[in-house]
Amino acid sequence: MLSKVPTKSQIKDLSESAELGDTSSQYQLGQIYNKGLVVKRCTKTAIEWMEKAAQQGHVKAQIRLGSLFASAGYGIRDYDKAFYWSEKAAETEDPEALYQLAFKYEAGQGVQQSFSKALHLYHQAAELGSVQSQKTLGNYFKDGNGVEIDQVKAFYWYEKAAYSNESSHAQFLVGLMCLEGAGTNIDKVSAINWLQKSADAGHRDASYFLGYIYFKGDDVQQDIPIALALLEKAAYKGNTEAMELLGRFYLANDMLSDAYKHLSKSCSRGNKNSCGLLETPTMSNYAENHLSAMKVYLGSLSDFLTDKDSQSLKEIQLYFDNAGAYYKSYDGESLPDILILALNRRKFVATMDHKHEAHLALRALDKLSGGVLKKHEEFKGIVAAYKNLGLTIGSCLAFNAEPSIFEFIGSLGLALVGIDNDTDSYHLLILKKSQLPELHELARKAELKILFSSQNEININEST
Repeated sequence: MLSKVPTKSQIKDLSESAELGDTSSQYQLGQIYNKGLVVKRCTKTAIEWMEKAAQQGHVKAQIRLGSLFASAGYGIRDYDKAFYWSEKAAETEDPEALYQLAFKYEAGQGVQQSFSKALHLYHQAAELGSVQSQKTLGNYFKDGNGVEIDQVKAFYWYEKAAYSNESSHAQFLVGLMCLEGAGTNIDKVSAINWLQKSADAGHRDASYFLGYIYFKGDDVQQDIPIALALLEKAAYKGNTEAMELLGRFYLANDMLSDAYKHLSKSCSRGNKNSCGLLETPTMSNYAENHLSAMKVYLGSLSDFLTDKDSQSLKEIQLYFDNAGAYYKSYDGESLPDILILALNRRKFVATMDHKHEAHLALRALDKLSGGVLKKHEEFKGIVAAYKNLGLTIGSCLAFNAEPSIFEFIGSLGLALVGIDNDTDSYHLLILKKSQLPELHELARKAELKILFSSQNEININEST
């Protein structure tokens, strides 16, 4: 399969080869249409090309059809065909195909439900190296799902999956089982090694448990800096226990700003212990002062961003006046979120999902610039190029895609700026380059993270 986004010339060559019956080209062309790479995404066309390859014995195409027919939308979804192709691929004893067929027997997709057949196929796939099947069997024996609870067998299959280095979750579970002696002997050295592997791969809960171990220092030499780094990593990804532990540590060390940040976020996500800590006299007084200060800082920032637009400032002030109540009413909201919402409602910030089509996002940016961008022929060319490439705004911003919108906007003396509030969305605004230093200082005080600039730098504002 093409490792990068294909060019129109490559797609033309693939189409010609596919028409001549080349199964690899047919499969790749099906993948391109399924993902919407350069061409318009079309599941029906993707299936047509996949079927041509599958009918000639292309196993990967057969496997892909097994999932496409099961997941496609109304009018295309066909569980019978999904089962047919999964069964066809499984005849080759491909582990992925066997896993897929096992799932269909378990779910009763296109075939009469049979857990015994599913279990047999999961075992067959797992023995052949299917990590998904190994994890599934581990879950079954751990929880007693259709089989008797057997921690030894659960550990056996989790460990198989963990050694593949393809599943950070399996590594995390093996680490926990070694720590607790579930299904194996207590082995704290192995437990820490597995938790470290999982944490290094980005597993949120592994980062928390490992951070907790280093924080307590019961099974390893206590190392607070390492513990804090791991706990911060887990908290950033949403682990409320990590947030609570960090909040307690910062509170005990009189670092009230950091304590409030973690405890308030943990509380908003339902952690009652964190909510209780926020009600202590120390944190309650800090919170009141913090809200007052943030109203000032965010008010200054909103004044700067809206160029003193009276209607916008009035609307924003309504949010600020009831910021405390707003914060407690909505899960995960923060004071900067309130500013972003108000700016977005007044069209001073463009908020879009990271999967938003890039050429449409660029038009939203033009509106932010007051129509300055589209006056230039180069902008029209960039919009057309992004449309043809089929890129998302996320790929443009995160992977420095060409042609670079940053360079173009910078050539006009403007800067494209992103505001991050830990979501999957991008909050974008356009400013004069000369305004960036003032924005960075205001953003620092308002605890707002600035992510992108005309130089396409990441985290140009290091303070949060």
